[in-house]
Amino acid sequence: MRKRFIFLCLIEVLAAFATEIQPDDGSCILEHFLGNWKPKAKLSFSIDKVTYEPFEINLQRTELLHHLANSNSLYQFRLNCVSSENKPYTVQSYTKGCALLHSGLREKLFVSLTPTRHVKGVHIKLETDGAFCDPQFLSTAPIPDEFSTVVDYIAHSPSPAPDTQSFLDKIKEEQREKLANPPDNRGFLQKYWMYILPAVLILFMNSQGGGGGGR
Repeated sequence: MRKRFIFLCLIEVLAAFATEIQPDDGSCILEHFLGNWKPKAKLSFSIDKVTYEPFEINLQRTELLHHLANSNSLYQFRLNCVSSENKPYTVQSYTKGCALLHSGLREKLFVSLTPTRHVKGVHIKLETDGAFCDPQFLSTAPIPDEFSTVVDYIAHSPSPAPDTQSFLDKIKEEQREKLANPPDNRGFLQKYWMYILPAVLILFMNSQGGGGGGR
């Protein structure tokens, strides 16, 4: 009896350790919603691969049909992670529940990661189109008692750093041009008097000539 008690305690400790995640250590807990949120697996991300460690879950056929076997049902899932600032964050997504059942619970997850293994997004791909749903067929069709999951990751490249130095150099060049060629703040007459004066003289002379010929 004592050995059995120690063994059960050890199992609980190992289970608690399996669901523990560290700040941006490249691992998250995957949960799905079937009436309530339930742990589904642990995802670990290394430099060149993703490790998927499913938890032992008890899938009931009646439960799956109840929550997923209609055209409006959604299969929701999320990744629970912890940032490098030791703050928990969640990345959530969903797919059509009926399509998941028609796919035989076969799914492929794509996780978008930054170079620091921070999760930016997650989405799912199924074998069956999401618009297709036949509840009557599903009511008698065989449904697996476990998920068949493949996980892949998408490297999320960091945004290019702005070329600050070139921008500053451009501003300095514009300032030098303004100093070398200061703006002309003179009035209109000061700027264009050489054009206005001849026109005025011509008009004045024409007006004088026209008056003498009328006599």
